[in-house]
Amino acid sequence: MEEHTTLLLPDDALREILLRVSTDAAALFRCGTVCKRWRQLIADRSFLRRCWPENAAGSSLLLGFFQQDLVKDQPPFFYPTLPGSVLGSHRRCLTTFLSGAPAGVLNKAILMVARNGLLLMCHIVKDQLIVCDTVCGTCDMLPSDMSHGDAILTREDCYPSNGQQGGTTSTGSSAFFFKVLTIVESAHGYSLYTFMSSETEWSSPRKCFDGVWARGKRHLKIIQGTNKVVVCRGAAHWLGTYLDLENQKEVSRYFTFGVNAETGIISLADLPIPGNQLAKPSHSGPMLRVDGNGRLSLLHLRMGDLGLSVWTRVDDQTWLRTGVIQLKPPNLAWHFGCIGIWPGNKRNILLMNDFRGRMHETDIETGAMEDVTETMFQDYLGPMAVPMEIDWPTLFSSRFSS
Repeated sequence: MEEHTTLLLPDDALREILLRVSTDAAALFRCGTVCKRWRQLIADRSFLRRCWPENAAGSSLLLGFFQQDLVKDQPPFFYPTLPGSVLGSHRRCLTTFLSGAPAGVLNKAILMVARNGLLLMCHIVKDQLIVCDTVCGTCDMLPSDMSHGDAILTREDCYPSNGQQGGTTSTGSSAFFFKVLTIVESAHGYSLYTFMSSETEWSSPRKCFDGVWARGKRHLKIIQGTNKVVVCRGAAHWLGTYLDLENQKEVSRYFTFGVNAETGIISLADLPIPGNQLAKPSHSGPMLRVDGNGRLSLLHLRMGDLGLSVWTRVDDQTWLRTGVIQLKPPNLAWHFGCIGIWPGNKRNILLMNDFRGRMHETDIETGAMEDVTETMFQDYLGPMAVPMEIDWPTLFSSRFSS
């Protein structure tokens, strides 16, 4: 009788019920296994975005970190966040996520960046970029090496109004979609290249700063490397510097360089922060991140007094200093050289690791720090580790849409 009553419910009413269930992601996932009708309703991207609005607190989950040891000639390993990890409690090799990776191809791959289950790596022997989809279990080798400053984008980043666009991949899979953006430096300046999974070749280069560079009035430098690019509200963002014309090693000011994922429109926005405020001795350097409210922000940790400055972008041209926090390490012997900083699963929490690989959960409101190396990871992580963060709608859609 109960089953018959449920079947008579109109779709709109059933969606409203399922929406209330979505406060517990595990419960909603179980609902998706009840029957085909429920699975189709839950897999709908518009419904999933009602459950977890983009960039809202709790819309994604930090599952753990990928890290590799090139000395041992092994693929990267995944280190889950504990306790209660949905991917098990022990580290596991990247190949366990994949079904089509050629043997040995990931052994010399340097981790670059991850985005909603997509992992971008650079093979240091073959000089090629590799894209792995840890959700769909696929692996693609991109033609030639264009790796300098890279961003990887998902289908929803590129087609927010219609997540079904984008075509199939070069390997024929419609589910496995990605777009890679890379900035390449040459003697003539910086050029932007694009590769889409539905194509077989890189795009023609686009000059990033053609007018500014040609006039020679400003010398620009894009900060590149692992974890140096962030995706925020449909655009990839790099941090760059203007160098002093007389002393090319002195930073005069910073800027952000953005590329819209859907349209490809390029934007350049100067940061109203004097360069000397961000150029003081710091092992972490200024870094971009997305804060708990889905806004682009900039962090700078001073080496001398452990003061963490937080700047937040209010609009395209306005940045405000939203906080200066005095960090309180758990002991005086905290080794903070070569720090890595990542967002945690809570709105006001950062994960920071030190020179010895100890991971600390840091409250950016109070500055309190707690060593969670053993309780959260059971192992050491280096500053080049890449976070594996999954967007709930992406996870549900990939599991229920087939």
